[in-house]
Amino acid sequence: MLIAEWIGVDRGIWWITHAQAHGMAQIFGFTGLFTVGVGFHVVPRFRNGAIRFPLPQRVVLITIVVSVILRFAGQSINRHPTTGVLAVISAVLLLIGALVFSATIFNTLRSGRTPRGAAERWIFMAIFWFAVSAALHLRLTLWLFDHEASIAPYFHNIAVIESGLFGFVFCFIFAVSNRAVIGFLGLKPIHNTAEIASWALFNAGLAILVVSRVFDARTEVSSSGVLLMTVGMILFVYAIRVLEPSSTRRPPISPGAYPRFGRFLRSAYVWLIISAVLLGVEAIEEISNTSIFPADSTLPVLHVATVGFATFMVTGMGSRMIPLFEGSILPWHKLMDAAFYLLTISVFSRTIGGFVTGTAGDWLLGISGSTGLIAVICGFLPILWSLRKSSRDKYTELAQELGRIKWAESKAQN
Repeated sequence: MLIAEWIGVDRGIWWITHAQAHGMAQIFGFTGLFTVGVGFHVVPRFRNGAIRFPLPQRVVLITIVVSVILRFAGQSINRHPTTGVLAVISAVLLLIGALVFSATIFNTLRSGRTPRGAAERWIFMAIFWFAVSAALHLRLTLWLFDHEASIAPYFHNIAVIESGLFGFVFCFIFAVSNRAVIGFLGLKPIHNTAEIASWALFNAGLAILVVSRVFDARTEVSSSGVLLMTVGMILFVYAIRVLEPSSTRRPPISPGAYPRFGRFLRSAYVWLIISAVLLGVEAIEEISNTSIFPADSTLPVLHVATVGFATFMVTGMGSRMIPLFEGSILPWHKLMDAAFYLLTISVFSRTIGGFVTGTAGDWLLGISGSTGLIAVICGFLPILWSLRKSSRDKYTELAQELGRIKWAESKAQN
């Protein structure tokens, strides 16, 4: 989509249909499935409890994967007579997957044996917003089917995106940040009062925003919700102290791990602050009925949140957590380095290009699209390779060698 102007393709209806299908695939297929996978793995450890396995995991995986495929096919190939039916089936499957996941995680949290902490508050809201977003997605596809349309109304579509992205994905990332990010980076103790305030403000603002979208309320109502979310996001970054220097007790990483994963995580939170500020400025623009940003058609502010925050977090946490889960090494560290720089270029050019009109803006968007694609390939090839048996065997070999070295050092000291 972003290189269309480079190759002389006019933006028409296909731009909108692909954009809406792409948004669903990105939120539920990419960040959503990653969130689901990490959630199934870490939530039982948060509460020191058991999780039902393997039926819920298989049901959720199958329903969400098929749902994303059908929605993308049903909307991007919009001239086929079965597209409306495919979209509705997609929505039903997504709702089933969301409800199964939410119920499984809820029961796991409820049956845990350790006291609840800050992460659980965010997880409860994440599973709530996942169910809400899936229900709104069903509402959207039923409208498409009933009106024999290929483009969803703006408020139908944006309500699904905002509840899925901010509600489900962001809340789960904040939950994991409360535990895993603090531990991985050796951060200082969180500011508890600020963290609780961030949770309350963020979710209250999101509730106002989503309800205003559903009932097509005045822009002042939705903008007030955005302002609350903005304060909540900035407060959260302050509360977990992720941009402060690590404490002296930063834990060592395992053999063969990628040592520079932390810059992905910290960069993600820098982009979160930028996206929060931009969202706040947009809200002020709507409330005051003034024009601060130039008109755009590519939603640059939303993409600072998706590509800047969510993608940086998924890549950084994926490079650290997946090899840890698998007991494997992460190969090709130079590719991960390239992914970091290319993703930074992609987000920066995407943001600036969204506000610049004319040929310069088109070129910036094209740079963003091409560098972003290469960044994703560079970042996820090593992560996928860490799932292979050869990577697990290499980790075992390195761990045994490290054990022999430590044993020899201990004998020498004694």
